[in-house]
Amino acid sequence: MADVTDLTGVISTLGIFVDQSATSTPDWQLLCGINARAFNLSRAEQTTNIVAVCGPGAPVETWRAAGALDWTITGEAALELETFDFCRQWILNAEQRNVRIIHYTGDKNDLVAYGYYQGPGVLLEYPASQPDANGIPTANISISKGSGTLTWTTGAPT
Repeated sequence: MADVTDLTGVISTLGIFVDQSATSTPDWQLLCGINARAFNLSRAEQTTNIVAVCGPGAPVETWRAAGALDWTITGEAALELETFDFCRQWILNAEQRNVRIIHYTGDKNDLVAYGYYQGPGVLLEYPASQPDANGIPTANISISKGSGTLTWTTGAPT
């Protein structure tokens, strides 16, 4: 196990980037202001019930296999104006965007990209709330898998 005071061997930061281009040339932009964030990767279970022998009261076996892969990104964001405008338009247009989730190692002042997931995503939720009259409004963000494949690439994006 890595020494947690030396973050070179630990995934220490997640960077959430979205292709904001309207053309075929990618324009990867960090979703600024997302303070707390989580990347959840999950796989469904596919089950099939098989009757072991014929006849009444025959025992049933359940066969299990890996099902579909799914992913979501959730987080809390400050309402930084550029990100707010982009996300507002993204959810209103109901469009798929390519998303990159970069896993960094190292100290926050010396981050190194260990690798990244990339795939199409849809912005499902972008509600803004203000905790009280003196609090700063925030938005909870939820991005989910779109139609397409999620891929892993080791190293930094090019």
